[in-house]
Amino acid sequence: MLVYVRISPDMTVEEAIAQIRQQAGNVEMIYYAYALDDSQHLLGVVSFRELISAERSRKVREVMHTAYVFVVEDTDQETVAQLLAKERLLAVPVLNQEGLMLGIVTSADVAGIVQEEAGEDIVKIGGMEALDGPYLDVTFGQMVRKRAGWLAILICG
Repeated sequence: MLVYVRISPDMTVEEAIAQIRQQAGNVEMIYYAYALDDSQHLLGVVSFRELISAERSRKVREVMHTAYVFVVEDTDQETVAQLLAKERLLAVPVLNQEGLMLGIVTSADVAGIVQEEAGEDIVKIGGMEALDGPYLDVTFGQMVRKRAGWLAILICG
């Protein structure tokens, strides 16, 4: 999880932009700003683009989205990836069971995970199971157990 931009819903848009500038050095990616209360409960989300284009005198509370998508801390990584793709989000906030914000997960974070899991799925579709070590170090018996299904089909063919 990455560090995220925190703002107060009671700030003006101009104050929020100034706050983002102060936090920019500590934040890896700025997609969204997260409006939190004093207890770190997530109240709303606003994209950086929406803040820049909003009237500077408006309150963050007026431009933030209160119906936001989030995940809880123990959500499966593949589920997070599917949610990001389905909702077309660049990042999703991670909350604990009490609703406190813990961090964010970005689409870049889950891209590698999705590739790895897709590779595992392809191997399973091919009827092969991953070997437990380097190819040359695996014994003949281990190889037969892992490849028995395809070996039987090939012998019959």
